[in-house]
Amino acid sequence: MPKLCRLSLVLGSTSWLFAAAGAHAVRPSPLPQCSTSCTQNSPCEINLSTTNAILTEATLFSVRVRANVTFTGTGTAETRNVPGFYFDRTSYGSGLATFKLRFTPTQVGTYHYETFSAYGGLGGQVGDFTCSAAVPLPGGGGTNRGFLRRDPNSAYSYSWDDGTRFLLWGQTYYQIVNQARRNTDSDATWKAAVDNSRSSGMNKVRLLVSPWTEDPFKDSMGSRAAETQPYCTGASSSACEVAAGALDFTRVNLDHFVALDEVVHYLFGKGTIAEIIIFRDPGPYGAMVSGNMDQNKQYLRYVTARYAAYPNVTWSLSNEWQNADPTKANWDALGSCVRSGCTDSAGRTVEADPWILDLGGTKRRPLTVHPNAVNGQGKCFAFIGSTWPNNGSLQYGNGPKTSAAGYDSIACNRRTDVGSCPGGNTNRNIPYVNDEYGYIGNVNQRQHRNLIWGILTGGGFGAAGDARAVSTGCPAGFVTPCEPPILSTIWSTAAQYTDTQRMLNFVSSKSVPYWSMSPQQACPETDQIHTLGNTTTRKFLVYFSQEGTSPASQVPAGNYTAAWYDPRNNTNFTVVCAAYGTGAVTAPPAGAPACSAAPCDWLVYLQGC
Repeated sequence: MPKLCRLSLVLGSTSWLFAAAGAHAVRPSPLPQCSTSCTQNSPCEINLSTTNAILTEATLFSVRVRANVTFTGTGTAETRNVPGFYFDRTSYGSGLATFKLRFTPTQVGTYHYETFSAYGGLGGQVGDFTCSAAVPLPGGGGTNRGFLRRDPNSAYSYSWDDGTRFLLWGQTYYQIVNQARRNTDSDATWKAAVDNSRSSGMNKVRLLVSPWTEDPFKDSMGSRAAETQPYCTGASSSACEVAAGALDFTRVNLDHFVALDEVVHYLFGKGTIAEIIIFRDPGPYGAMVSGNMDQNKQYLRYVTARYAAYPNVTWSLSNEWQNADPTKANWDALGSCVRSGCTDSAGRTVEADPWILDLGGTKRRPLTVHPNAVNGQGKCFAFIGSTWPNNGSLQYGNGPKTSAAGYDSIACNRRTDVGSCPGGNTNRNIPYVNDEYGYIGNVNQRQHRNLIWGILTGGGFGAAGDARAVSTGCPAGFVTPCEPPILSTIWSTAAQYTDTQRMLNFVSSKSVPYWSMSPQQACPETDQIHTLGNTTTRKFLVYFSQEGTSPASQVPAGNYTAAWYDPRNNTNFTVVCAAYGTGAVTAPPAGAPACSAAPCDWLVYLQGC
């Protein structure tokens, strides 16, 4: 064992500067040192420094350093195995290097750490720091509730560490890191996009670690001239980024991750989930996934080491995994690394996400992989038979554009009757999110409304996105119309967002216990009328994509109070306790305005009385 010594911790800079080569200002971090400021459920850092100034960039990327961080206060026994990562260097290719350990305390009290590494200066460091009670989120995002988890007591839903339920509905800003890295957008367009999405009820952002390209910041041949990537490009010994250079899977682009730090931290402050998509499908430049699995594991380790401490982070291994690497076993291997840890071919450890489990050891952080939609294969989660996923990501609805497509995308994964998704029952009881049910621009307002209510009554969650070419709000330097918001990260108002917010408000205002309810109709669905319900508590949510009568089998006969909702006009009607002799429910309710332009959709929340 190396000699133990005390480590002096220094608070980092807070400015955002970038340099590709040569001497540079100290790269900033948005997080405080644990010895300076530590509060429950908020990430902080421990700095480490190498003693060898001639290590190569490739060596620094591959260096292993970790710490055992143990709670020594009064409370639940807790030790986290926290991996460290290469963060900064005085100049590219030479000089002492800074590594960081990022840690989030889940209890109030004192923690003790000890570091382990074969490299001088990194191993054998010990220290203690004391953490106080949780404080509100730094960006006005409200109460800091800890990490988001799959709720084992309501297995198809989410809750925070403090037990608060979470009705997840996402937004898609794949290339948000491009805007943060470019840093020429004086009006902070990407931040406004996040803020407006949050105000519209969307509480998750899907984002790529490795973006595609972006017009007009590329040349006519589509080169990487202005692209930011997690790896260095080219083969220069004096610079990380070489225009049009190929990805170098052995060197990490530190400036790219500084920009991603800013994005993830901003989302944390706003109380918004950052769904980090670690790998991506090829896009115009070919594979981002290396043919060498050891390199993929090293990159995976770097990303999880850098962001696992953020309570608002959830993981998606890849966007459209079939296009990134069609070998399912490779995703099983990488997913198992995040959930349980693994080793590479040389026996070097890839640590599990230290916060994959809560203190009690039963609630898991969301971990999934996203499919493509070719031939409808995005409807069924392909990894139900695998043990590593903690939630299922889907892509289905843009083709059919119906409420049945939304309902089936969730219910067919949850249910096991004839017609449901294959895969057995190994890992079926997890939350399901239709992360691409139909982008704005590809589905009209009525189709979008049908899809989102279908998803909700199927017992699941969704994520929106805007694929329209827009002419207002384009980031600095863009031509107009600029790229769609899913790529350019801008906010553009849409009636679909209003409908989404109304749906979420209805569930909240009526206190609908969606987490305890199940899809009542077999799949595939055929009548465009869907019910989410609980026969024990006698609570049922029925959506009619067009006026009609629901099958008697979906709601048991009995007396119910009916809260009717017209989602087209945002109008509510209430019917006091009344008998439903067969369980069949007819829309519209008596006294409601006649449908003026069919099809007219309706929603009713029934409670036994």
